Amino acid sequence: MGYNSLWSKVTGSLYKAVLTQAISGITVCLLSVVSVIMINSDPIGYVKGGGFQTILILIMIAGIGSLVGFILFFINITKLKEQVNSLDAQAVGNIHTAMILAIIYAIVSVIGRFVLFMNIIALVLSIVAFAFQFMGYSALKSSTTFPTTAREGASKVFNAIIINLIASFVASLFVLQAPVVSILAYVAIICAWAMQLRGWALIAKSEEPL
Repeated sequence: MGYNSLWSKVTGSLYKAVLTQAISGITVCLLSVVSVIMINSDPIGYVKGGGFQTILILIMIAGIGSLVGFILFFINITKLKEQVNSLDAQAVGNIHTAMILAIIYAIVSVIGRFVLFMNIIALVLSIVAFAFQFMGYSALKSSTTFPTTAREGASKVFNAIIINLIASFVASLFVLQAPVVSILAYVAIICAWAMQLRGWALIAKSEEPL
């Protein structure tokens, strides 16, 4: 089994796309931590002093970076589908579908900053996208035709998206009730991004599928 230049190129591009997403995601987490601290220490000053607007703008900029990462990932996951064994094509196809939903979710989330009811649509999109990601990475991590190192990477990504989902829910739920818990949840999200990045690094350096 040798290394395939196209396989390496595609998986390498996917790693770079995830790196772009991770940088944006971690930036949003750090800004969110600052927001949680400011809300709980001086909520009136946070809103009237312009802190809310400043962080909102920075989060939107980071969101644009994340959208760029998602688009790059979407382009290259399409190419990956052509590189894997037919038995794994459906799993990669599920991840591809998840990325389409994720791009739509990112756009709707930005709109949701101004139109509140759009947040409900964004929530539904994120849940459905997670379901497709869950199915895709679950299949790849237990595949008999996906490379061993790539399976290890898929397993890390699988665990990361579960941690990200749970931590994101906890972070938003306890902003006011238990800010320390919310901050710890954002730390968990940062760790999940690092885990996902490590997972794709393993996939990128793996040998081509059988």
